[in-house]
Amino acid sequence: MRLPFLRFRAFLPSQKTKTSDAIHFRGKRKTKEERAKSPKRTEVINYLISYLERDVTYLEIGVRNPEENFNDIKASTKYSVDPGLEAKENLADFKVTSDDFFAKLGGGEVLSNDAKFDVIFVDGLHLADQVHRDIENSMRYLADDGFIVLHDCNPPTEWHARESYYYADTPAGGFWNGTTWKAFLKWRFNKS
Repeated sequence: MRLPFLRFRAFLPSQKTKTSDAIHFRGKRKTKEERAKSPKRTEVINYLISYLERDVTYLEIGVRNPEENFNDIKASTKYSVDPGLEAKENLADFKVTSDDFFAKLGGGEVLSNDAKFDVIFVDGLHLADQVHRDIENSMRYLADDGFIVLHDCNPPTEWHARESYYYADTPAGGFWNGTTWKAFLKWRFNKS
């Protein structure tokens, strides 16, 4: 009887986790599997940039920490948008929400209202309505042969796809895809 108990104990979550049920184990395992997948977002974006074979203008929506992606993007011109709600120091070029950025862009208050981006990476607020607006706004400023890349569209469990980031102590831990997948699916089946 001790051997199965020892095997079970080897898989117990960290001391910070208050429960050791199968749902939490599955959530942690799925998070680990998802984080181990390749290629990473930076590799995908840089591949698309290299595919275009020209000087590329890149826009990243939802930067938070530029060290995690933005700084490693190999575009000749790069812009970042983030209101800075989750950062100690907001290093974004445009310290506003994506809605405000696109409104200012359309009004000619930032850059030029006829600006075009070759690659737009959407990783802002992970809620379907906001992601839908980010895609819709991005389409207006996307080069004819440009790309929109979405992050967090493949939640590994229902806990990763929860509506609220602030719902604590879930099997997903601090990882949150939100409802981004809903906006992706809506646009994927858009016939226009």
